[in-house]
Amino acid sequence: MEDNKPALYSKDLLSIKWRARLRTQAVCISTSRELCFPYGATIRTDRRYVAPAFCGRKDNHGKGGSQLDIEAIQKVYRRYARRYDLYFGALFQPGRKAVIERMGCMPGEHILEVGVGTGLSLPLYPSRVHVTGIDISAEMLERARARKERAGLDGTIELRVMDAEHLEFADNSFDKVVAMYVASVVPHPVRLVSEMRRVCKPGGEFFIVNHFHSANLLVGGVESMLAPLSRLLGFRPDFPLDRFVEETGLEVVARQPVNLFGYWTLLRARNNKEALPRIGAGEGARLRGVPLGGLEAGKVASKG
Repeated sequence: MEDNKPALYSKDLLSIKWRARLRTQAVCISTSRELCFPYGATIRTDRRYVAPAFCGRKDNHGKGGSQLDIEAIQKVYRRYARRYDLYFGALFQPGRKAVIERMGCMPGEHILEVGVGTGLSLPLYPSRVHVTGIDISAEMLERARARKERAGLDGTIELRVMDAEHLEFADNSFDKVVAMYVASVVPHPVRLVSEMRRVCKPGGEFFIVNHFHSANLLVGGVESMLAPLSRLLGFRPDFPLDRFVEETGLEVVARQPVNLFGYWTLLRARNNKEALPRIGAGEGARLRGVPLGGLEAGKVASKG
């Protein structure tokens, strides 16, 4: 007789249910998880907690949850600034090293780093390249400037407070553009990549390292549960890779896991803007076929 006993943690048996009610200043979230084991055993847990208010509609790249905005991002990274190196320094440093190694920077090249934060990557660049680092958080950049001075990098590195989705550079200003741990932070990732594409020279390269939504059932489930707290965390835990690549029109030429357990992904992409028809002319002309994804919603920010 065929054994029809269910497997532990089967997709059909693991149920994570969310209910969210918008209130005046907060969201009350009730969670219910039921784990079904073979032979009918079940474990059920219920939790209730209050999180900061968030948008009830889907944002541009999360599967659901809260939409990030400039005020939320600035507030989070103002809070992170003092201890950012402690929290994310060693944890993310292998990814930073991998990105800069893959970039193969040549003497005299101009590099733009979007979301430079506290400047943990700055000492890793070769000495004969020109690096411009931008970040929306003035508090994070204060620490990056201090690091630059300690390392004696004044002549080759420029740091500026700037919105990653509205870059204040002319077209074709940089040979390579890198965004480390930024794509899941900005409110509109499509706008971010559009601006990276605009300021990068034709045939140049983009390098993006970021966490993307896990395909693992349990890990992905936890990420989805955390998604409504995006405004509090300062990033989207459920940021989907396939949708990001599709909507931004990235021409990915290489992909590799980085950092602990390969939980983050490094993307290398070619700047294909000459292959994509443009709408209009001049700086900021967008690319036909690349969705706007809410780009008209006002100025937005980058990560630290």
